[in-house]
Amino acid sequence: MSAKHSADDARIREAIRKLHRKSDAIKGKPSDPYLRLESTPSSRDRLALFGAGHVGREIVRILAGSELDIMWIDPRTSEFPDTLPPNPTLEIQDAPAKFATSMPPCNKVLVLTHNHQLDLGICNAVLKLGDFDHFGLIGSRSKCTRFRNRLRELGHASGQTDRMICPIGSHRGSKMGPYILNYTKTPAIA
Repeated sequence: MSAKHSADDARIREAIRKLHRKSDAIKGKPSDPYLRLESTPSSRDRLALFGAGHVGREIVRILAGSELDIMWIDPRTSEFPDTLPPNPTLEIQDAPAKFATSMPPCNKVLVLTHNHQLDLGICNAVLKLGDFDHFGLIGSRSKCTRFRNRLRELGHASGQTDRMICPIGSHRGSKMGPYILNYTKTPAIA
């Protein structure tokens, strides 16, 4: 493991711990981080991050300075921060689901927009492409069940929909949990 990757891991772990403590403080729970990070980035590590709300902004902040190439997609220009780290490329798209059907190759995908219908359209497009190693969707277990059922109605096999990790965040399955992005092997820990 290089010194750069070790420093990235330490910075990401600390940011995740802080986010976890904030989340647990809001819910009145003691902090118990559930973390797993691996450090073997490849030349193909690119994240398509759909959603520029508070969770998307926190993930980009956590990954600032990492070697991960981030394509950050949202239709709302006003949601992106004024100052950006060097690794995200902004894609301001009026139709993110349509963009997802022909986006550049990304081996990691996270969907965390402000709108369930938009999330469903993006998930449908991502599954049709199928060219990803890891795919996470923000939400609850019930949202996951609804989405998998709807995606099967749209023609996706169970094996395809099972590739979607939902909920992402803490091991307790709370969508308010720490949004853990393993930037090299797994994009989210369910």
